[in-house]
Amino acid sequence: MFGKCWMAVCLVCLAASTAAGMHDLGIVVPEPGLYRFTALSADAAGTLYAFEGDTLYRLDGGAFQTEVANLESAVWPGQQMTIDPSGFAVAPSGLTAYVATGMTGRLVEVDIDSASGTYGTARELTGAAMPSGANYGLAVDPLTGGVYLTDSYAADLYAVDTSGMGALVQVRAFAGGMFGSGIGFSPAGDLVVPVATGFAPWPTDDAYPVDLWRFGRDVFDSLAGGSVPADPGDAFATGLMVSGTAFTAVDAEGNVYLQAADGIYRVDPSGALSVLAGDTTQNVFSDCVGLGFMGLAYDPAGDRLLFAYRDAATDPWTLHEHVLPEPATLGLLGLGLVVAARRRR
Repeated sequence: MFGKCWMAVCLVCLAASTAAGMHDLGIVVPEPGLYRFTALSADAAGTLYAFEGDTLYRLDGGAFQTEVANLESAVWPGQQMTIDPSGFAVAPSGLTAYVATGMTGRLVEVDIDSASGTYGTARELTGAAMPSGANYGLAVDPLTGGVYLTDSYAADLYAVDTSGMGALVQVRAFAGGMFGSGIGFSPAGDLVVPVATGFAPWPTDDAYPVDLWRFGRDVFDSLAGGSVPADPGDAFATGLMVSGTAFTAVDAEGNVYLQAADGIYRVDPSGALSVLAGDTTQNVFSDCVGLGFMGLAYDPAGDRLLFAYRDAATDPWTLHEHVLPEPATLGLLGLGLVVAARRRR
């Protein structure tokens, strides 16, 4: 409704705005179907994995190679079951991967240990099926390998017992939570859970409020001891207005990154919101269908963010990196800005 000329200008602006701090690695990311996405996850060594449709890929030799394919038929032979992946996480060891199936609410465990006798096998953790029927966020504790999952409808947080057929233990129900989104652990083992507290009214407005909750090691120590702590977690940022939280990553300094189709937001440990990349003034409903940003993973070995991006539907999705500056570098950058501002006076 904005016209082809306006759209062309918009896409040019989007491409220009993402150039700063981003580097296109020129690696094609498996393309998802319309209104779906390809998820990314990195292990502790920095090996990157992707999940699209019902296929798991590993980045090897400068390209994504099929690791395990046809999971739907392997896990549910003869059944009508669809994986619409909402969450994907690889254990820090790089030996096991987990897939949240989205609107079917199941959790799948995949053996990706090439040295094991069961390499490539997958199973549903039937006891970890989401009670509401749909799941979204998925993350693995980098210190213990524990698995955590959120509800698609309320963002409620669950710990997953992966032994046997699996089980769910509710860690927290969020009052006022509207829907789930991606969740992420920091390398130090703190978990960040975005909780949307309102909707973005399609198609006129793509901004909605979100609270960020942080769960520290005291919570996970209690869970490991067999008890759920009373009133766990800390809402360290509330009422942030964003256009999306499809995936969440947390770096070594505790900065949180929220991915929307039109950009990547950064929230520092004090809760201050800024835009790391992209043009979040766009409307994701009309300007970013099949375009923009997709998938988000933090590589702890390289201290960088990895994600897919494209600004034209005729182009492939390609892997991009954003190398995160160290605190000392950030300080120098800040000093440089102060000096530059003084010179301009």
